[in-house]
Formats: sequence, structure tokens, C-alpha cells
Amino acid sequence: MNNHPKFHEGLDLMVKSAGLLSLCFFGAMAIASAAEIKPQSSGATSNTRIRPASVVASFNQGALLLHAGKYEEAAKAFAEAVKGDPRAPGARINLGVALWALADYPNALTQLNEALKLYPGNAYALSQRALCKQALKDYAGSIADFDHALKTNPRNATLFSNRGVSKMESGDLDGARADFYTALELKPNDALVLNNLQVLDFGKILSERMKRRQAAVEKVLKNMGVINLNGNSAARNPKPGAAVDPQSAAVPANENDAPTPAEIAYAHYDAACRLLGGAKYAEAVHELDKAIQNHPDAEYYLSRSSAHTQLGNTKLALADCNSAIQLEPTDPNAFLTRCCAHFELGDSEAALSDGNQAILLDSQATEDSKVTHAEALYLNRGRAHYKLRDLDNALSDFNKAIELNPLYASAFHNRAIAHIESKNQKEAVSDLLQAAKLYESQGNVKAAAECSAEAQRLSAKIKS
Repeated sequence: MNNHPKFHEGLDLMVKSAGLLSLCFFGAMAIASAAEIKPQSSGATSNTRIRPASVVASFNQGALLLHAGKYEEAAKAFAEAVKGDPRAPGARINLGVALWALADYPNALTQLNEALKLYPGNAYALSQRALCKQALKDYAGSIADFDHALKTNPRNATLFSNRGVSKMESGDLDGARADFYTALELKPNDALVLNNLQVLDFGKILSERMKRRQAAVEKVLKNMGVINLNGNSAARNPKPGAAVDPQSAAVPANENDAPTPAEIAYAHYDAACRLLGGAKYAEAVHELDKAIQNHPDAEYYLSRSSAHTQLGNTKLALADCNSAIQLEPTDPNAFLTRCCAHFELGDSEAALSDGNQAILLDSQATEDSKVTHAEALYLNRGRAHYKLRDLDNALSDFNKAIELNPLYASAFHNRAIAHIESKNQKEAVSDLLQAAKLYESQGNVKAAAECSAEAQRLSAKIKS
């Protein structure tokens, strides 16, 4: 499996951070009512306390602000409620929620700890505290809180989904998968859970290759001590992830354990991956140049091709794809990437040829060599069919892409365009509205607005 980032046009389902995938806003917490709260604990009887009017007013104001997404103002309002009545668990819980939304996880955790002292075992407070611990990378503590919350709410899909993320981050991939599937049983077709499962599958495929790469990087870093012209030993432990100069490692401190050219190339590749992740494409190209100089590898060429694409150097991207295919002529990822390059250069026939080859090779590939998001194969071949005016095959490929990934906004968008060309106006409107909904959920506001506007235009045309 090649783990270089892929930047195919329209491929909007990418591996994201666990936080973006897992954190679901539960909304404002109302315990009984704002004016009357009934703390409960195991073995304790309920009691009712009437809140001062100022506390009630601050709580209600905070709840409104929280629902409106005005987290800073909500936090201030709930803080006033806590100040007026420090024993109000509802205000503390919601103050924790607002602080969590502001990414102030330590203070959010403090408030939730205090709330749970007042209201032991409250499932909502536990689930919010679990999210704080997750954000602070205390995965064991997060899982323990989710466990406790699930005893009270054993059919809460969100709790299973978020616990699955904590398990995934802690390395318990089987446990994470079990939680995600349980969440889907409780809430079928949940977009967040389906996306988490794709991330889980992606991570599993990459794990062995990443372990090998990390071992090579560590070996290079441990043997970077060199003898300079003055005879002094240079620093042996450069900052992890920093760029590595192959020439500086030419005289290792321990010649018997000198890193090989392939291992030095891996170190450059590791630095390039970090740079690609930070959208520093020119710097990534520089590191990949050095990796290829030390040890040409198809994965390095494809990663550099992706960086060139982002920099607008499509011809250089195409050249790197050609080099990758020479080294790995059966790699479906290489043909898919070249398909995109041909498409960008306006060569639709070459794009279609590479799309066909990519799909054929992917069907024959072993699991660790398959394209991570197979829907991209059909989307890009469908785009080539469309450019060549083969609308039936274009629609067929877009249908397949959606079948493989029902959350693929670009597939719905492209299918809508093909439907418009085929005079299927109603189907086009339906696809445009679905694409707008998915784009919006992914934060692509511009594409969502464009699809919505086009859907409105077509609807008006159908009615007229």
C-alpha cells in the first residue's frame, strides 16, 4: 500500500485527525430544569434545591448561547452561574462543554471533575469528560469514562463511536472496529462512524509499512554523529522529523552500523511526509529529490508527483508517474495518479486508458497494494468518459463510486453534471442537493453553495 497523500480532483474523503472524526457536540445539558436540580448518587436519596434567580438567569443565558455556538460568551454565563451556586452540577457540566468547544481541555476537565463530585455517575458528564481526556491523549481514562457512561446508556451510538476512536488511538484496532460496528447497528449509515471505519482500515493497511519506515528513520538518526574537520564529533541526535542531509551521514560515528542508502532515503521520505502533511509542498519536493537520489522508489516518485500537482507542476507530476510505473508496473495507485495527471493536461483518452488499467490492476492486487479509496478509481474514469462524451459509461462509473462510498460528495456532484447533459433534470437536482449536503458536512462551504444554487436553478426550470 502506498501511503503518499493522494490529491485527485474531487477526492474529498481523506484521512483526518481523530479529533475531527470523533467529537460530537452533545448540546446544552439540562438536568431536570434550570431552576430545580436533583443530584443523584448511588445509594443516596434525591433532594431538591431552589436556585437563586440570578443563577437561573445565567444558566438559561448560557444554554441559549451554547446552542447558538457562541462558546466564549456561554462559558462566561455558566461561570457566573457556578459562581452564584458552586454546588450546581448542571452549570459546571455545561461550563465544561463550552470550554471543551473552545479547546480549553484542562479547564474543561476540571469543571467536569467537580460536576461528577456533585453528581456521581452522570452519564452525560462522564461522556464529556471522556472527550476531554481523549483530546488530552489520556485514552485509558477516556475509555474508562465511556465504559461507565455506557452502563447507564447501553444503546447510545455516539458513546460507542467515540469510545471506538479512543481505542483506535490507543492501538486497540479490533476493539475500535467492534465499537464502530455496534454504533452502526444502533444508528445505521451514520456518516461519522462510516468515515471512522475507513480511517481504521487505512491505518491497518499502513501499519506494517510505517513500522519498517520508522525503524529505518530511527537507525539513521542514531547514526548521524559525524567527524567534522576539527576532529570533533557532531551532534548525534538531530530533532526528529528534521530534514536529513545524506552527505552529512557519510562518515557515521559507528561505521559498522552505517545506514544504507535505502535507509537514508527513508529518512528523507519521513521528513517529506511531515512536510506534505503541513502543506509545505516545495520543501517536500526537496526532501523527495534527496530520497530518490539515494534510493529510487515508486512510492517516492508518487509522493513527489502529488506535491508537484499541488504546486501546479502537472507535467512534472506526469513525469514522476511515468518513473513510478517503470519501477512498479502493476501498482494501481500509480496508474490512478497518472490518470489524474493526464486529465489535468486535457488528454482524456490517455486518462481513460490509465483509469481502465488502474481498475484492472486493483482487482488483481493483494490487500496491501490496493487503492485505499477504490471509489476514486471509478470517479476519475467516469470523468474521462464524460469528457469523451460517453455519458452512459460516465454515469455507470459515478454510480459505482457512490455504491462504494455513499458519502462521496464529488461523485454525486459529477453524476449530477452527467444527468444534466443527459437531460435527466430531476435526477440532477436530487444529486446536487445530496452533494451540497455532503460538502457542507465536510466544511466545503463554497462547493455546497454552488450545488445548492444550481439545484434551485434547475428546479425553477423544471417548474416553468
